[in-house]
Amino acid sequence: MKRTIVTEDCPFRNSTFFVPNDGESHPGIILLHGAEGGGSPFWKGSALMYAANGFATLAYCYFGRNDSLWGPRETLVNFDLEELDEALTWLKLSSFVKDQKVALAGASRGAELALLYASLTANEKIFTQPDCISVHCPSDETYGSWNLDWEDDRCWIKKEPQNPPRGSHPGPSSVWNEKCGLDPRKLPDHMKTAWKWKGQAIPANFRIPVENIEVPVFISHGLNDDVWSVEKTKKIEASMRSANKMPEVHYFEGEGHNLGRLAGGKRMESVLDFLSKNLI
Repeated sequence: MKRTIVTEDCPFRNSTFFVPNDGESHPGIILLHGAEGGGSPFWKGSALMYAANGFATLAYCYFGRNDSLWGPRETLVNFDLEELDEALTWLKLSSFVKDQKVALAGASRGAELALLYASLTANEKIFTQPDCISVHCPSDETYGSWNLDWEDDRCWIKKEPQNPPRGSHPGPSSVWNEKCGLDPRKLPDHMKTAWKWKGQAIPANFRIPVENIEVPVFISHGLNDDVWSVEKTKKIEASMRSANKMPEVHYFEGEGHNLGRLAGGKRMESVLDFLSKNLI
């Protein structure tokens, strides 16, 4: 069925709300971007695809709201999980969803956020719960604060002879370009954590208690991911199964952090099937 998609107003900065233009209510999805931040257009394309398949989809920006192509970009630091609760509540109560079921979906840092939120709020009745979760290349533990400038060659006037591993910073002899904001090697302690919960910063390397999650979970991961190892998903799967939770897990042979066209198409088919079973 071919649908016309429109955007509707939402109260979240740099977020876009895509809905089928048929005057009816639909199950909802909150789609969370990754470490590239909300300034990237690619995740909004994915949100548009979900909307074309009948879901009222909020492409939710949790950092990088005013990012340009390069420096200074916004840092992911101490994002309060209660802000995501506000978005879930708003979507469920919107006239476009009207209390139908709502999913959380995300990839990479967005997957980390989705699992973290669902894990920590599972037994908290005052927080709005997603009805299911779909994540790609998640982590079993939290990472610290992040800014895409920290990996951008234009933000380093001089670099070490050997490029550092992904996710690390060049050595002390490298010169930071002040046009990109604060030197990441000089971050104060209060800027070293990505997430905040109940007024407290969640430290890096905090194990996400995924066994607490009570809703259906879909997970996918490329077996050749060199950004976040597939072992992270295997740990998540093992933790959930040990608690008698049965996530739907898909591994993609020969695929990396970002899936190729064919694998991406197969994943989308599986995700849409999962969402249809658990939201409609």
